[in-house]
Amino acid sequence: MKVLILGAGRVGGSLARALVNNNYDVSIIDQNKSALSSLEEKLDIMTIEGHAAHAVSIKKSGADESTTVIAVTSNDEVNLIACQIAKKYFNVKKTICRLSEKSYADNLDAFGEKVIDIVISPEYEVMNHLKELIIHPGAQQIEEFAEGKVSLVSVKAKKKGKLVGRELKLIKDDMPETDAFVASIYRKGKPFIPSGETIIKEGDEVYFVSSNSNIDQIVNEFRDKEEIYSRVMIVGGGKIGYSLAKQLENDYKIKLIDANEHKCKDLSKKLDKTIVLHGSATDETLLKSENISNIDIFCALTDDDETNLMSSLLAKKMGAKKTMIILNNPSYLGLVPGFIDIYVAPYRLTVSSVLQDLRESDVTQDVLLRMETGAEAIEGIVHANEFTSGLFGKSLKEIPLPEGASIGAVVRHGELLMPESEVELCLNDHLIIFLANKDMLSEVEVLFKAKNKGVGIIAMKTLAGARLNDMRPYEDKDYTYAQAAIKWALNTEYADAAIISMTSNSIIDELTSIPNIKYTNSKSFSLLEQYYSINHESICPPGCGSCKNSCPNDVHISDVMRSKMYALDYKNPNKALLSYTSIENNASACLSCSCLLYTSPSPRD
Repeated sequence: MKVLILGAGRVGGSLARALVNNNYDVSIIDQNKSALSSLEEKLDIMTIEGHAAHAVSIKKSGADESTTVIAVTSNDEVNLIACQIAKKYFNVKKTICRLSEKSYADNLDAFGEKVIDIVISPEYEVMNHLKELIIHPGAQQIEEFAEGKVSLVSVKAKKKGKLVGRELKLIKDDMPETDAFVASIYRKGKPFIPSGETIIKEGDEVYFVSSNSNIDQIVNEFRDKEEIYSRVMIVGGGKIGYSLAKQLENDYKIKLIDANEHKCKDLSKKLDKTIVLHGSATDETLLKSENISNIDIFCALTDDDETNLMSSLLAKKMGAKKTMIILNNPSYLGLVPGFIDIYVAPYRLTVSSVLQDLRESDVTQDVLLRMETGAEAIEGIVHANEFTSGLFGKSLKEIPLPEGASIGAVVRHGELLMPESEVELCLNDHLIIFLANKDMLSEVEVLFKAKNKGVGIIAMKTLAGARLNDMRPYEDKDYTYAQAAIKWALNTEYADAAIISMTSNSIIDELTSIPNIKYTNSKSFSLLEQYYSINHESICPPGCGSCKNSCPNDVHISDVMRSKMYALDYKNPNKALLSYTSIENNASACLSCSCLLYTSPSPRD
C-alpha cells in the first residue's frame, strides 16, 4: 500500500519508521530539508521538499487512487487543506488527518463533502491515557478493547505483591469471583507465555486482560496496594497539560506550572479549580514552596524531553511519590532512569492508531505495546463473511496461532470469557490476541481478513436470519421483534444497510417508528408516505399485478419464489411448505406446471 505522510516532525517521522517496518511504500513531504535528509539516511522512503498543502508537492509524490494520505503537520489548517486537495484533485484512497482543535473535528461537514476519512488526535489520546493511569495507580499501561468493555493492563511485580514468589494459578484462590487472564510476561526484557505453574518474580512485567471494574484489584495481586492519590502537579500548560487538568480538577487537587506568563493568565481563566503557577519546574525554591513532598503524582508534560526528565528527577528527590512524563524522543527509551515511574510516548499511541486505520481486515484495534520489541495486542472479530466464518464453531485450541502469540480473552456480547482451550467461537465474538513481536501480525491477521474497503453489505431477511442472542440486547429496549431485528442489522459491524419488508401499512408504521433510523436519501420517507396513502391494506400485489398476470394459472409468482427461498436458501423445508400451502389461487398447479421459473426441488421435498 502506498502511504504519503505530510509532515516530517516527531509524529510524521515516527509514523514513517513504523510503516516502513510494516512493509508500506512510504513517501513524506516537508519544508524542513534537514529533517527529510535524516529520515532518508535511515529509511527506504521517498522524500519531497515542499509545502504539505500545495498540489505541486503532492503531485511529485505520485499520489493516486491507491494512496493513503496521512496529514500530521503541527498546523490543523494545513492538514485540513492538504486532505481536501488530495481528495479533490488526486482522488486518493483515504485521508487521515491530525487535528488538535476539537472544534475542527466536530464541524467537518462544513466542507460540504467528505474530504477527511479518519481524524486522529495525538494530544487527546495521550491525555486520556494519562488520565486512566492516574485513576488506576499501579498500572503502567492500560489499553481498552471491545468498545471499552475490557482492558489489557501492564503491571510490574513488586516484592510485596501477593503473587510474588507464588504460582500464577493461585490468583484464583485470592480472587475467586474475579476473572483475569495473564497473556504474557516480560522477564528481563524477554517475553514468554506463562502457565498456571509459572512463579511470579519481582520485576516481572505482567500483561493481563480483565474487565475494567477489576483492574485495581488485580494490580494489587502483583504489587503492594497503592495509596489513594489526591494531589497532582502538572508541568506544562499546553494542550495535553490543560486537558488533563480540566478532566481531573473536580476529583483531584491540581497544581499546574508553566514558564509562560501569558499562557498562565489564560489557563487561570479556563480552569475552575486548578491552581495555576508561573515559573520553572526545575526551580527548587518554587517546588519547595508548593509542598512538593506532599504531591502524589508529578506529571511532566512539556514538549521538551530534557525539561521533563530534569524536573521529574528534582521532584522525586524532593519527595514526590510518583513521577509520570511524556517522552517524545525514541532514543531516550532505553535511557529512562529509575526515578521515572511511568512514561508515555505520544508517537507510540499515534502509530498504533494509524496502523489500526490502515488495516484492511476484521482487526478492529491494533495497539503497539512495546516500541523496542514491536509487541502488539490486536482485536479481531468473528464475522459471517467468507474470511472469518471458518472460525465459527471452532474451539480456541484449533485456532492456528504462531509460536509466541496467545489469546488473551474472548468477549461475547460484552461479557469477558476466559480463553479456555475448549471455548467454541460464536458469531461476533471479539478475540484479543497478544503478539510478542510485529513479525507475527501478518500470520494472525489473515484469520480476520475482511471485505475490501468500499464494498457495502446489505442485510435482508433479518427476522429469518438473526440469531436471538445477537438481537437480545435490542429486545430489552422495548423494541418489537421486527424492530430489534432491524436495529441488530444496522449495528452489526459487517452490515452497512438493511432492506426491510413494506407489505402493509402496519409494518410501515412499526418500522418507521424506530428511533434514529436513517433512510437512503431525503426522498425515501416521502415515497413511503405516498405508498401509504395509495394502498389501504396491502402494498403488494395490488400495487403491481404483473406477477399474477404472467402466470397462466393466476398464481402469485412472488409467493412461489418466497417458498423457494425458504426451501433452498434458508434450508427450512417446514417453513417453505407452510408458505407454499398458504398460497391462494390454486398453488397446486405449480407441481405439474412446465414453467421453468420454479424448478425442483419443490417445497414439499
